[in-house]
Amino acid sequence: MIALLSDIHSNLPALQAVLTDAKDNGCDEFISLGDVVGYGAQPGECIDLLRECGAVNVLGNHDSYLIGRQKCSRSKVVAGIIEYQRNIVTGGIWIGLRVPCHFLIETTLCLFMVGQKIRWISIFM
Repeated sequence: MIALLSDIHSNLPALQAVLTDAKDNGCDEFISLGDVVGYGAQPGECIDLLRECGAVNVLGNHDSYLIGRQKCSRSKVVAGIIEYQRNIVTGGIWIGLRVPCHFLIETTLCLFMVGQKIRWISIFM
């Protein structure tokens, strides 16, 4: 079974709880729909934990800010948080797929896209 994760925003305790529950319920594959980093205090630990699970990540806007693909124009506070996180994340940045991306899950093609204001998922059979 596949667990879809989204908007973790560096919240390690919440991510640990969700992964534990997902695994307890039979999930053995993980797809992150972006925004692994931003806001919370533990961006590196969240990245590492998802990497350890073998999770696939769709690049979210906060992730893009962290790796420097986009400038954060949301607010000075958010830009400051991202700059701080950029300086504390070590061990390489695993924040990766191109957007949009697609996966073949069993016989269903899933297309994951991140919009500027909206994240949406379309499933084509």
